[in-house]
Amino acid sequence: MHTARVIFSFTAILACSLISCASVTESKSSQSLQKPQPNLKADNSPDPAIILKEVISRQKSLQVCNFEFDPKAAQEWSKVYTGDQGKHLVQLLCFMAAYQGAFTFLQVDSNQPELKIEPLGLELAGFPDFDPKTKILSNAYKLTGAGSCVQETQYYWNNDQLTLISSEVKDQVPNGCQELGARSPSDDQLITTENVGVAKLGMTLGELQQILGDNATFEPAPLGVDAGTGIKVNQDGNVQYFLGFAEGDQLPSTNSQITMITVVNPNYRTKEGIGPGTPLKAAVAAYGKATIAYNLNNEAREYIKFAQGLSTNPGVLIRSNQGTLTDFAGIYPDPQSEFNQTQNYHNHAAIGSITINQ
Repeated sequence: MHTARVIFSFTAILACSLISCASVTESKSSQSLQKPQPNLKADNSPDPAIILKEVISRQKSLQVCNFEFDPKAAQEWSKVYTGDQGKHLVQLLCFMAAYQGAFTFLQVDSNQPELKIEPLGLELAGFPDFDPKTKILSNAYKLTGAGSCVQETQYYWNNDQLTLISSEVKDQVPNGCQELGARSPSDDQLITTENVGVAKLGMTLGELQQILGDNATFEPAPLGVDAGTGIKVNQDGNVQYFLGFAEGDQLPSTNSQITMITVVNPNYRTKEGIGPGTPLKAAVAAYGKATIAYNLNNEAREYIKFAQGLSTNPGVLIRSNQGTLTDFAGIYPDPQSEFNQTQNYHNHAAIGSITINQ
């Protein structure tokens, strides 16, 4: 087992719709930060204690906290946040380790006669903190007990899913992360033009299933209006990546060849340490000037091209973190134009996903 794999075993990201990530409005406010959202509670919403009790009782059937689960600690340390329209975000403690906890996240819809509970495919080690006003989930994960290096991540809850805003490893002492090897990914978390970890373009679905074994799950997932049906790969409580196949809308078989891999998990990075969640400023330092663009005729998907690196390969697509704190990561002179391109961007701008194609 590689060191970096151990370091980041609890952190990940939940994907938004792979190809259509943002919810783009046509108002001129798209360039400004969204106003903080109130923590609303519907009159018919059940008490948070009832919601938490129900989530804990369904832990096994929901297949969360599979590694270890402490119901008593979960009752004490878990939290329920109420959003809009009867939706709730549950931060469920799996277990408490020596110096930080392991948490998983679920969404609860109380509009049904029976509570609808859905895991969000995200487990974090640390002590996550959610701000109901901004809808931002922040976490600092100590890579060692001494805390010489931490991984700081932020996610945005849009009342339906958690979307990665940013992820960085930061020194708490000089060269703390470098000495741990945290700035360079291991082979099983390396992004290249041909593979994402052990998942390789041209490999069959069955071959990947054999490599990952019983610890991974493979679920059908829509990849967007023009990408058909793919497979979402989960492991260790987290979404690892999404797989695309030549079959389009037809459900892939074990003999189907992988033609596309999209990664939104911040633990996967290039040899330069760049991956989902990397702030644009850090990516520019590694790959040179960034050009950000979107086309309204292409569902306003915002893409990033760098002067160097992976994005110079025609088979690689890098998406921004649009639709989190602002509709777009870039700052455009006329956001209502059909096509927009810029080299100016918001401070929170970051890489949202990386896709490699055969």
